Amino acid sequence: MVSIITCTIRPEYINHVFENYERQTWKDKELIIVLNREDMDLMEWKKKAEQYQNVSVYQKPYEITVGECKNFAIKKAKFDYIAKFDDDDYYSPHFLSEGMKAFEDKNADITGKCAYFAYIERTKELVTRFNVENRFVSAVCDSTLIFKKEIFNHVQFTTKQNQGSDRQFQIESQEKGYKIYSTSKYNYTNIRRDVKYHTWKISEENFLKNCRFVANTDHYKNLVDKEF
Repeated sequence: MVSIITCTIRPEYINHVFENYERQTWKDKELIIVLNREDMDLMEWKKKAEQYQNVSVYQKPYEITVGECKNFAIKKAKFDYIAKFDDDDYYSPHFLSEGMKAFEDKNADITGKCAYFAYIERTKELVTRFNVENRFVSAVCDSTLIFKKEIFNHVQFTTKQNQGSDRQFQIESQEKGYKIYSTSKYNYTNIRRDVKYHTWKISEENFLKNCRFVANTDHYKNLVDKEF
């Protein structure tokens, strides 16, 4: 029922990608991985995929934009809902279940998180960003998108640049009348590492300006996971 798509250029996150998928309590799912670099070891990823159910791995050259990779993955998807997982963040066991509940309860077309947790690895700080939960919104955090596959018949991800394709997708979807719903802040964590590892190049200082401190902890998942 849910096709998870993950596009990655980072071989070091191979275990992370599979763990986020396997962790989900939502059982009717598949994972479509697109390696966006021709020098990544496709066979290593395919061999890893054999250990899991319903996982497919494809490869595209680096010059192909991430928007093109996402469009490609959606065309391969078998199910009626698409969830976009980043390769380096944390998705709790209840992430999909919470998002899918909003489609039924709120009649949403797109769900995600406008408010969410973030974890600063360097300082072991758990924080929350923004405070917009459980309401309809104009946009959600890019890495938390779940949407009805039928939207793809009318809106695709832009293929013109690597940055901003998720936000543009939401803008165009809303212009066409699709409704975006922000679920709770729970069940997802944006993991902040050294800025050089992130597509979004924002300093730690600027990132924290929109955050509220929660705890210093080695066990952030205990505070993030919540079953609804």
